[in-house]
Amino acid sequence: MCVAMPGRIISIDAPSTGAIWSQVEFGDRILKVNLVMLPDVEIGDHVLVHSGYAIRSVPRQVVDESSALSSPDHQGAA
Repeated sequence: MCVAMPGRIISIDAPSTGAIWSQVEFGDRILKVNLVMLPDVEIGDHVLVHSGYAIRSVPRQVVDESSALSSPDHQGAA
């Protein structure tokens, strides 16, 4: 099974050959992510990341709903 995680872009480096590197925040973690498939995203945008690549831009509402579903308060709720 493949899992894509939502994160918020906090910085974008200048494009280089085959890559647009950025820093993406996932809660308390910041990871280096390639934006080459989404060249029009901006700092502050939310993206889904899989295997180090941003694969889709997502609205803030979707990120909030996803975070709520994975919160400890929601775990085990039926």
